[in-house]
Amino acid sequence: MVALLTLTACSDDPNPADRPSTHPTPPAPIVEVPRYQVVEVTETGTIRGNVRWRGEHPETPSIPVESHPEICGATQPSRALRISERGGVADVVVSIDARRGAALEAPESPPIIDNVGCRFEPHVSAVGAGWALIFRNSDELLHNVHGYAGDDTVIDLGLPERGSEAPRALEEPGVFRFVCDAGHGWQQAWIHAFDHPYFAKTDEDGRFLLRAVPPGQYTLRLWHEGWRIVGRRAGRPRWSNPVVLSRAVSVSSQQETVVDFELSEQSGEIAGE
Repeated sequence: MVALLTLTACSDDPNPADRPSTHPTPPAPIVEVPRYQVVEVTETGTIRGNVRWRGEHPETPSIPVESHPEICGATQPSRALRISERGGVADVVVSIDARRGAALEAPESPPIIDNVGCRFEPHVSAVGAGWALIFRNSDELLHNVHGYAGDDTVIDLGLPERGSEAPRALEEPGVFRFVCDAGHGWQQAWIHAFDHPYFAKTDEDGRFLLRAVPPGQYTLRLWHEGWRIVGRRAGRPRWSNPVVLSRAVSVSSQQETVVDFELSEQSGEIAGE
């Protein structure tokens, strides 16, 4: 896969056209993204693929534990990049830009985001917007679950003891970052919420499958959280930016579309810090 970047050059002596205008810039028009439309779907296809790592596997450093080492251990492994022996990359979220299709059905049992061994389990989740979620504490100490959409808090709750749990929902689609504010700065998890059913998370060997996709043209989008520690902020590791790749795909009735992606060190460098 080839990524094309457009670079803008800078000059110490800009042309007049490059100088700041003295006239105020009018505000950009607000463009509303149409809501997902539920329609009857009678014919479908599938999208299947793999996400693999190209090149040498980078080292992922352990993170020092600064509180509760008697329970959390002296260090915690980085969980940002998990590559199988066959080169598959786990915990990658894959989705299409569907605007109409089948209804989003909630599972019989709500997904659980647990605190186990001073880590969030699972580390990455893909769920439906509005689904009931259970946040749980399985450790013998206080944990906090603080979820962000960008810089805005969407969930903030305490789980004071082992067995504590609380139901919550992410009502709007988006990508949400979760941390623990109870002195466990290494704890981080990601939850993707979708308003349609056409999403998946790669398994331990990097495989994914989108089922029952209506025929049509789509953009298939890959998201990986990023794996390089580039500093510290507010007592937490600061990670490099997520890696986002996309590809145009065509889905036909009763046909399987195969799409493979590659990640590499170059992918992370392009994503930046």
